[in-house]
Amino acid sequence: MNCKRIVIIGPAFFNYLEAIQQEISKSNIECKFIIERGSENLFNKVVFRSEILKYIFSFIINKRHKQIASECIDFQATHALFISPESMSSGLLKSLRENKIKSCLYMWDGFDNKPAARRYVKDFFCSATFDPDDSKKYKIELINLFAEDIFFNKERLNRSIDFSFVGTAHSIRPRFILELIKRSKDSKLNNFIHLYSGNIFYHIMGLIKTFFRNTKIFTNRSISKKRAAEYFIKSKYVLDITHPKQKGLTSRTFEAISSGAILVTNNRNAKILLPDFRDRIVVYSDINSLDINKLQHAEKDFSKEQIYELSLKRFCDEILYLVNN
Repeated sequence: MNCKRIVIIGPAFFNYLEAIQQEISKSNIECKFIIERGSENLFNKVVFRSEILKYIFSFIINKRHKQIASECIDFQATHALFISPESMSSGLLKSLRENKIKSCLYMWDGFDNKPAARRYVKDFFCSATFDPDDSKKYKIELINLFAEDIFFNKERLNRSIDFSFVGTAHSIRPRFILELIKRSKDSKLNNFIHLYSGNIFYHIMGLIKTFFRNTKIFTNRSISKKRAAEYFIKSKYVLDITHPKQKGLTSRTFEAISSGAILVTNNRNAKILLPDFRDRIVVYSDINSLDINKLQHAEKDFSKEQIYELSLKRFCDEILYLVNN
């Protein structure tokens, strides 16, 4: 039976899942988005992300799982699509199965970073991931991420910014950005940096990793996707600094390329997974190997096939094909 009523369950991050829900709804499918944690307060975020706290406060997790099942049942869902869940249980999957709701999984992160659903992979009706290593290891489909329409450069604006970066201050990013800013000043390059601390933990860890050398590189203000897109479209190069444990292509990969900028990334899989865009990708191994003075910018028009490959529509078409087969 084809998917007719689908519930998307996952974290509320930068309205990406809402965008997926809206795109799927265009296919004459009733679609609803449910925030996995229920509430986005700091306590809930910490509990759902910590394996230890999930055990200690298991009653909170179990209560939320019952609420999710109830919402799916009330919606008369045919499918429940979990996107990078931070918690999972056999009880939740059993409850959905008993109500003839097919549970599907899509991982926007590697299982090493988000292990909650890993042990339940075989219990899902279907599963897919953005991570090529996980795809091979767990024998699940590989589906690349996407760029929303707002990131495509339609006005052919002049590129007045040499480098831009937008992202949260996790892992190696603070130290890398600090070094890049220094080198950009030495080379007299114009840059736009939005290193979002996100929460107090990221902020403190970022300060430690940069030895408190420049606290001004952090901001606690989020940036809208519209503003990020405006900066990317004006940039010659957009930086992508992936998490050390990630092998899949980030959303930033697709947003940067869609904007017409050159993607500068430390993800070695970028050219492998996107062979049609090899001339728009520069891969570096570390900051010292990146010669920012020798990068060259060349912009060409995208073909219809390339636009589709980068698009949210392509992503949703692949997701719907997965859950319907």
